Amino acid sequence: GFFLFLLPPGGGIPIRASEELEWFMSDAFDFEEAERSSEISPHKGADPVFDAESARVQDIERRMDDYLQQLKDEMREKQLRFYSKGKELFQIEVPSTWLDRNGTPEYFTLASAGKDCSRFHTSEILSMVSEYKEASESFDDAKKDTLRRIMQRFDSKYHIWAPVAAVLSELDALISLAIVSRSATGISMTRPVVINEKENAVFQAEELVHP
Repeated sequence: GFFLFLLPPGGGIPIRASEELEWFMSDAFDFEEAERSSEISPHKGADPVFDAESARVQDIERRMDDYLQQLKDEMREKQLRFYSKGKELFQIEVPSTWLDRNGTPEYFTLASAGKDCSRFHTSEILSMVSEYKEASESFDDAKKDTLRRIMQRFDSKYHIWAPVAAVLSELDALISLAIVSRSATGISMTRPVVINEKENAVFQAEELVHP
């Protein structure tokens, strides 16, 4: 009957509706997490712009880590680490005990000092810090614009959502009529059964009661 036309994909509902809805509800981002945090973090592959900027930041961070490991090997000091605070990023923190024994390397430039350490920059670090700041700003912009790009994709599927909305409207009306029909007391409601056996079907009725 009419329900068999409305509900299955390819009838009233377009064939790809379920697949597209699944993308927005599960594949694009964590819907429940977005509701909790009011922030969208797209899954990998859902937003190419976000993915590209994220990969750029991660690449610089890997290069930073590789450089720090190189310094640890050259200086034979496992306690070297990066120190970042506010806008001062990736300062190389060196224990005072190491500096007392070995002095300050020529290519180190003092950036700040702590109680038991001194912190330095090198030309390589400053170059990567500059890249990192630029990449981080681009990543933040891409993250802010993620929702707009996802909504653009949603809008581009209007040819799918319009028939789905029409089907839901018809179902809502039919279900409402059925509820009224079944809950009516003292009134015998008519519930016709339509049988499509002829090409030119005819429907004729008198004094039927139906909501």
